[in-house]
Amino acid sequence: MPLELMIAGQHITLLAGGKTYPPRQLDETAVAALSGFAASYSDLVPKENNRDGLLALGRRLFEWLDGDDRRLRTSLEQYQPPCVLEVICSSHKPNAAESAVLDAPWEILADDSGFLAESFSLGFSPVRRVQRAQKPNLADNLRLGLVFMAASPRGADMLDYEAEEAAILQAVGEQRIDLVVEESGELDQLGHKLAALQPMTVLHLSCHGSNEPYPLLALEDEKGDCKPAKASDLALTLRATTPRLLFLSACLTSALPGQSETGPAQSLAAELARAGQPAVLGWNGSVGDSAATLFATELYKSLSDGHPLEDALFVARFRLLENTELKRNDWHLARLWVGERGGGVLVGGTKERSLLPATHGHKELLGKKQDVPVAAHEMFVGRRRELKEGLRVLAGQDNAGLLLLGMGRLGKSSLAARLANRRPDLALAVVHGEFGGALAILQALEEALGDSPDARRIIASAKATVAREPESLGEVLQQLLCGDNAPCCKDKPVLLVLDDLEQILDAPADDLSPHRVKTAYSGILQALLTACNPNLTKSRLLFTSRFAFGLGGLETKLHSIQLAAFKTKEQHKLLLHQRNAATMAEAEEAARGILAKRALAASRGNPGLQDLLVGKFVLKADVPVAKAESALDQMEAYLDGGKLPEQEEMRLFLENLAVQTLLDLAGDCGRALLRAAMLFKTPVPEAIIAILAKAVGGNVGHLRGLGLLEPYEDLANPAVTALAGNALATARIDPLQEAEARLLVKLVLEPLFQAWGSEDRNNTPVPTDIELFRLGLLAGNAPIVAACSRGAMAGLIHKVGNLATAQMGQAALALCQEKAIETPVILLRRTAQACFAAGQVDNAKALLSQLEKQLEHTLIHGERVSISDMMAPYFEYGNILLQQGNLTEAEVKYRHMYTLANDASMDREKAIALIQITSILIARRQYDEALNNIQHQALPIFEKHRDTRSIAACYGQIADIYEANNQLKDAMDIRQQQQLPIYTKFDDSREISLCLGKIANIKVAFCQLDEAMKLQIKRLKINRKLNDKIGISASLWSIAKILLEKDQKKAVLYIISKAYKIATDMGTTDGIATIGYTLGELLVRGGKHEEGIDVLQRSIAGFRHLGREEEAQKTEALLAQARKFIADIPKED
Repeated sequence: MPLELMIAGQHITLLAGGKTYPPRQLDETAVAALSGFAASYSDLVPKENNRDGLLALGRRLFEWLDGDDRRLRTSLEQYQPPCVLEVICSSHKPNAAESAVLDAPWEILADDSGFLAESFSLGFSPVRRVQRAQKPNLADNLRLGLVFMAASPRGADMLDYEAEEAAILQAVGEQRIDLVVEESGELDQLGHKLAALQPMTVLHLSCHGSNEPYPLLALEDEKGDCKPAKASDLALTLRATTPRLLFLSACLTSALPGQSETGPAQSLAAELARAGQPAVLGWNGSVGDSAATLFATELYKSLSDGHPLEDALFVARFRLLENTELKRNDWHLARLWVGERGGGVLVGGTKERSLLPATHGHKELLGKKQDVPVAAHEMFVGRRRELKEGLRVLAGQDNAGLLLLGMGRLGKSSLAARLANRRPDLALAVVHGEFGGALAILQALEEALGDSPDARRIIASAKATVAREPESLGEVLQQLLCGDNAPCCKDKPVLLVLDDLEQILDAPADDLSPHRVKTAYSGILQALLTACNPNLTKSRLLFTSRFAFGLGGLETKLHSIQLAAFKTKEQHKLLLHQRNAATMAEAEEAARGILAKRALAASRGNPGLQDLLVGKFVLKADVPVAKAESALDQMEAYLDGGKLPEQEEMRLFLENLAVQTLLDLAGDCGRALLRAAMLFKTPVPEAIIAILAKAVGGNVGHLRGLGLLEPYEDLANPAVTALAGNALATARIDPLQEAEARLLVKLVLEPLFQAWGSEDRNNTPVPTDIELFRLGLLAGNAPIVAACSRGAMAGLIHKVGNLATAQMGQAALALCQEKAIETPVILLRRTAQACFAAGQVDNAKALLSQLEKQLEHTLIHGERVSISDMMAPYFEYGNILLQQGNLTEAEVKYRHMYTLANDASMDREKAIALIQITSILIARRQYDEALNNIQHQALPIFEKHRDTRSIAACYGQIADIYEANNQLKDAMDIRQQQQLPIYTKFDDSREISLCLGKIANIKVAFCQLDEAMKLQIKRLKINRKLNDKIGISASLWSIAKILLEKDQKKAVLYIISKAYKIATDMGTTDGIATIGYTLGELLVRGGKHEEGIDVLQRSIAGFRHLGREEEAQKTEALLAQARKFIADIPKED
């Protein structure tokens, strides 16, 4: 019997071991207390080091439930494990009191010994039941049956769902699970899949979740875009095929919605449980990939062993709780909601369903000699769009099958295996290795259709004839695949895979034609394509080939999917899987991090090459670092136009890729077209490449057929195919000279501008703005440069750094002036920002003066100037003055901006000015006024506008105040849990750098010097990439202070001198004063007396300029000591 906490109206009653304790009234005080527990829990959840806070809260909740009569403590002492706490509320629409009980964080209940959940002898497992419990349905005699569907809509953050699937399979074991994967990410397709299966135990949905404005899952539509699914959508789809457990492995699926509606009934998990799902498991917050994966594997391992759901839930929580490697331990976030018959034992036997193994397809394609390059099930990443498209084609009635195209080692065989794995309803026949002709196809079909007596009979009687007369294969295929009585129509259709089809192709006769099927095999392919008529059979073909081919028009019966090199995110995802599979120590792996980055760059997005460079060299423990470096050196030299590597494995790999052979097959015109396509730094629509083809020759289709031009989704319109040259091939071609590029860009710039949004740049992707801006500068096209400047200048800083951005911005300004185009205000602003950050202070000020004059000129001529533009110079000048320590002048600028915004009722802009003024108040140590500005004026405005970045800035200022008041832990929590995640989400490198630096400073105060040093080095790398001079100076200064704390003084003077020089060049008073205090003393003690005295004097002046008199006087005292030190040095005769 579980512990039962019954909720009825305004009362709760505890039932334990047959004893019913007196009811407790849920009056206003009780409801307020419970609501307070929930609110405190929500505040603690995002924090990284939250154990102590959760433990204290868990004890408070325990004491509340325990009451004066110690009812909970007494019940637990008498309880035999497992101890299940059922919080029961049968109200369909809970009132405020009932909701407060349900939403209390029972998972973290704790007594004097610690969390109840970490006592393996107790087995504590809380459950929320939405109806009075009835006897659960008996489990059948089948083993664990799990349907897994992930969704990764276009534009959403990439989830590592492949790792989650692979980890579940590995943990449970292939012999103990029936795993079915629905690859579409679409709710409708999931419904069809479930309807076609025997009843399954669990449905596992892995995707993004949200609770704003209402609870939903971010699923996909057929195009791969986001299609939100509400509780009602899920409930209606699952009504006829209800699993015993629905696991919503998505963030916030057990959390209350973002709107003010009350009650856990509004959480997605609770709504589904109330709608009739027996058991629904969700996350009451944002959970990390690693924690979600570990939790799921432990849960399913226990369920497959026949443990009750409640006990399996305890085990999964316990395994998370004891894990010490997770940066953020989310053990308490999982919440289980059950209906009247939910829970109990879900798996009652070991009998397998009539399904193929979960790794079906992978093993078959590996072959008996294990010589086919197929990614292991746990190493497969990416290719989601291609996989989804391929499955749609195989299920449709328009094509005989699929042709997977692409350069060697891009993963064609791996994708074929994955497609086969996702279609277990098709008998898999595989022909790989050296092609054995018609007889090899019959042998593959015989093996695949071994369970069909009719198929075996047809094949046995035809073997001898086919061996003598290969052309007779067509008749045999018709008997096997087509017609009502054909075995593949009566029993099971077949998926026939022909791997590495290029081995039976002849090179084209000219530079424009596709490869041709060798005469000896053309009849065989014709027979296959004719037999697999989608109107007559459900059997399908799946070919992989490096080249497209022609077969008298029959090749059009195949739907072609061309693979492209991995993008950066996919490369990093694969690297994560490779790191998880590596057997080397963490410290050694970290030491090889730079080599791993080099390996990713050298692999040029080819997953096979990444597997070689990373898996066989960089992250292989028994390969010395020197050997891995040598391998990378040789690969990089080859990519720079050098000879093939001497290292045998790499040489054989590249010889097999035959890049030079492909370039030779392209012909002179094809190579010219490929070289012309190197004009672009990002994929562009195919129509744009076709324009280049008209100018330089070559055929787009021919280059695609060779894998030299690769397809991607267009940046502006995913429905349009964009093309880019294969990076391994273009590395072997001389780049365009500037004069050539200027000629070509004039042909394509206007059409590309039109294709990517034309003048309307409000919603265009930033990468399109950057590319058009760059090409516009090259072409001297001022209107396009001006039109794209807003997005381009914002994105360029993070892409190429401040110095390069400043140079491009200045070039754009000069171009606009030359062409008499009105300079966009945003271009002047962004260029001034980049100039100042890059150390070009005078240039920045000159640009802002130019901006002021431009606005005055516009007003004088009676033209309208927007308030936003009017505010711009005040804001930018204020920022420069603030960073230089000219606080009074900066405040004047910000107050001008504030007045303009206030008069125009622009409350967001008013709040932006206010937080800048608040920065000045903090610098002056006027903390009470600063905190009032943030909490009661600026922050509410930003929250109203959902301005997340500005909210993060407010959090940062609050943390500054906490730090100044020595509330270091609170400051650290804000930095790590509220500020840094926001900047990371937006990939805002500059703000990430600032935040890391401030976290490091707190770690120094906590004497965590090594951790602080790592953060400062990371910060320095970011600032150097951005070419942010002030950031570089601050990073160097912080590193020097840590070295001084560690008494490692050898390089300190050099580092501090560099930091001080930058501060001096930039005119940053704070840097001159603060760094100068330490530098002056070091110089004096090092014998550079005059220079040291001068630095200390400037430091005193700086502190006084900043109004920091106490520090000025401290520096004066140091100056006096320095002069005495110099005077006391014995003078030589």
